[in-house]
Amino acid sequence: MGAGDQRTLYRQTHRLTSGTQEITVTVDEKPARAGVDPFTLLIDRETEDNMTTVTRAE
Repeated sequence: MGAGDQRTLYRQTHRLTSGTQEITVTVDEKPARAGVDPFTLLIDRETEDNMTTVTRAE
């Protein structure tokens, strides 16, 4: 997957509460990144922290 590959592999709404959250998602391809509100649909002052690299569950 190249840096320009921006395909959406999974898009679903999950209600988040305060504190640590863990969501497990299974997709057909290896994702490069995952995020909370990656399309910036909600008001957010710090959009840079919405995305993270993906790690494989053990």
